[in-house]
Amino acid sequence: MSTAVTASTELKAQGNSLFAKKDFIGAFNKYSAAIDQDPTNAILYANRTACSLNLQKYFDCADDCRKAIEIDPGYSKAWGRLATAQDAIGNPSLEAWSKALETLPGENLSPGELRQKEQYEEGLRLAKEKFENVSTRLVPVALRPDQLPWTRAVALMPELIANQQDSSAWVILKAYQEFSEGVKTMKLVKRVEQVGQRTVIVGIPNALSNLSNGILRDRRVFHIDGPKWITNFTDQMLLEALEYNAWDRGDAASVIEQAQARQREKGWKATRRALSCTIRGWIMRGFFENGLKNNEQALKFYGWALEVLDWGRKAWKDVPSEDRGAIFESSVARGVRVLHMNTYMQAWSPDLGEDQPYSLEELLEEADDIIRDVDNNPLDPRQTYDPGFVLSFTSYPRGTALAVKGYCHAEMAALVDDDGDEDDESSPRHEHYVKSAEYYVQAGSSLPEDDEDHAWFLNCALQKFWLCGAPLRVTLPIMKRIRLAIPKMKRIWENSPPFAKREPSYQQTMRVEKDALEGIEEGKYTLTDVMNLSH
Repeated sequence: MSTAVTASTELKAQGNSLFAKKDFIGAFNKYSAAIDQDPTNAILYANRTACSLNLQKYFDCADDCRKAIEIDPGYSKAWGRLATAQDAIGNPSLEAWSKALETLPGENLSPGELRQKEQYEEGLRLAKEKFENVSTRLVPVALRPDQLPWTRAVALMPELIANQQDSSAWVILKAYQEFSEGVKTMKLVKRVEQVGQRTVIVGIPNALSNLSNGILRDRRVFHIDGPKWITNFTDQMLLEALEYNAWDRGDAASVIEQAQARQREKGWKATRRALSCTIRGWIMRGFFENGLKNNEQALKFYGWALEVLDWGRKAWKDVPSEDRGAIFESSVARGVRVLHMNTYMQAWSPDLGEDQPYSLEELLEEADDIIRDVDNNPLDPRQTYDPGFVLSFTSYPRGTALAVKGYCHAEMAALVDDDGDEDDESSPRHEHYVKSAEYYVQAGSSLPEDDEDHAWFLNCALQKFWLCGAPLRVTLPIMKRIRLAIPKMKRIWENSPPFAKREPSYQQTMRVEKDALEGIEEGKYTLTDVMNLSH
């Protein structure tokens, strides 16, 4: 046995002893020293992965697992730990769990291997379930290119430029340009075998910024356009995390502490890159978790992102943007607040009762915070912005927040514990419905007429006015606005999933309007009469 191997064996034994005492940092260092002596020993890498898992250093764990697998492709334990790390990071783990099972002995399993088999089977089951959820919840209905909203937006550009008008086409097109640029970069990522059968991930480490910017501009831009999308995204995220030494463990407070230390030790360039990658990674993970209806996890990641963003904007307020990074621009935090607010609204449910960790009062406060932020922090007039940017980070956050306020008051009306009539203006329920309707009108008015949510928010307002017995002089103008907006909206959003669900309600609205107008012309109704779906 060579001197190096002997030294490696001794260091491994010392590492095992420290690991048994739960000194994971000490064990990690011993295994690292052992690897320096014998870098071809897969067991040493696997042992170090166990330390990384306990230290929640998931990217390090995944990296060491891959090194162990490169040396020994049949190392079941390394595949299992790789899958565990990928689950913790939020990356797809289906292949790793499958490999972990495949590489176990086919028969005569030891008690330890039987326990591993049970663990791997459960991990594979959960990974399959999550993959199916991704496929059904995150992937939109397949459409022809000419049916996609961003494609239709391109066709409208000459008209919009000539008329200099606001339009949702600006918003979705600019969001798509950013998002698609990120996807294009992401598709270049690949795994390359180097000398000695070592595999490394190579690519361009700047896709996360484009992907997250696209979603912050308009979350409707997200789509998966191929079977390798998720795998490419996983590798891209790992590439950028390793390239910029991002923080893969700990919460916002931990990252803030480490960021300050890195800035002191390595300067602004290293710090801003790591922070941007970390925060954008949280944004993307929050977005995926929300898409999978894991709202608690989504709120955690969005919350961490906001905590670091708010801290950085205050602590480094006098630091030039080119030093601290574009991640601390007000538009980023505002976009994340909107995502957080929407997720919070989805998480709240009247069925969960008073013991739930969410409240309508807290949701209202989030909406008010966004409106105040838009009002008190206008875009810098010295800078030039594209029309889509202005709408994405001013009108749309305001409109979305106003719609959330409308939603809150509608739910508060439903929760009022009294026998009062909605038509009774002194009833708390009536007051909430009126407020809800008024906020929905403001929300719809904040958005361009051709946005799918413009007509929908007005329709929500109409329904609340109907509930509180508003007369035709109030409801007819809203019905007219809805009717006139729908053809404009369909030019862009006709094939969106929300429109298909909303169209029956629009048809009912236009039927009521038609009956009301005919009734007024015939003398059956006046503008003081009440008409709704039950007329």
